[in-house]
Amino acid sequence: MLIRTLVRNVSVFLFLSGAYLCAQFTPVMARVNQEVHILKDGKQIQSHNRSGYFYRSTDGSELYHWDTEDGKAIARGTLKDNITGMHYQLDFVNHKAVEAHKGRPTPPGLLQEAKAGDRPRDSVEGISCVVYSPKTEKACWSIEYFLPLWDDLTLQNKQNQTTYHTVSRMSGIKLNAQVDPNLFDVHKNFQVYAPETTQP
Repeated sequence: MLIRTLVRNVSVFLFLSGAYLCAQFTPVMARVNQEVHILKDGKQIQSHNRSGYFYRSTDGSELYHWDTEDGKAIARGTLKDNITGMHYQLDFVNHKAVEAHKGRPTPPGLLQEAKAGDRPRDSVEGISCVVYSPKTEKACWSIEYFLPLWDDLTLQNKQNQTTYHTVSRMSGIKLNAQVDPNLFDVHKNFQVYAPETTQP
């Protein structure tokens, strides 16, 4: 994915230079609506619509709290701890968090207007964004706020020969929101498990 490639190329430099320690992300709160389509042999076998809240802290940690799927209440989500680089799958009902994978923290300011070139432009709720479309992903990123306002992603699961197509879009976007930092404290809010740990 484009953003992961950018992270690999510049994050080490930013950490060594101290730039990451000085810069901050714009805190954000928004609703997210997502369509999920699962296909096999070119035919759709499942589809789901879900919605929830997106939160981002000043350190770049991101929390998705899905509260509705196909018209029914749910309480699942994901958390990216941008201090440690750890990603978690969250169960808000049972207060469980499972470590998904660990990557590098994402530095702010990876995208620059001067390098956007002649890529297509769009906007969501008055926030302008640039459309990036590497390989199987298309996403409209706000360069000013380093925020994906919408994305269209296709992933292949080679194990079961299925294709996952997701379309997500933000709404009700609140920039510089008063986001409670305790939301991102995974060890305070959840019992944390490693992937191979047997959970009760």
